[in-house]
Amino acid sequence: MNCKRKKITASIYNDELVTIEKLKKRLSDEGLLVVPTTSEILRLVLHVLNAKTMKTFTAIVERDSDTKLYVGYVPGFPGAHSQAETLDELQENLREVIEMLLEDENLAFDTEFVGTQQIVIQ
Repeated sequence: MNCKRKKITASIYNDELVTIEKLKKRLSDEGLLVVPTTSEILRLVLHVLNAKTMKTFTAIVERDSDTKLYVGYVPGFPGAHSQAETLDELQENLREVIEMLLEDENLAFDTEFVGTQQIVIQ
């Protein structure tokens, strides 16, 4: 078996974030046999985990009776609001707004979302 040897020392390959599966396929396509060190594996795993860290936000969604648009906002998150014709479109719009707002290093939340309550009146 005639294999080329190449040392991969980071989780970035050709300036692109890759998953372990993509990395294996790319190296295989190039005919490379890679035996990573333990530290290289740990660096890759940590990098992928950090890149995939997910944050969850709760949005309040209402439907405007005049425009028939869905309107959503994240309580206590200044500027995190949007509107759309469909719920899927609203979710994507809110995701984009939140991602943009999270880039601000001086981000401060006004309040903390606790939950909702139903009030019954007779």
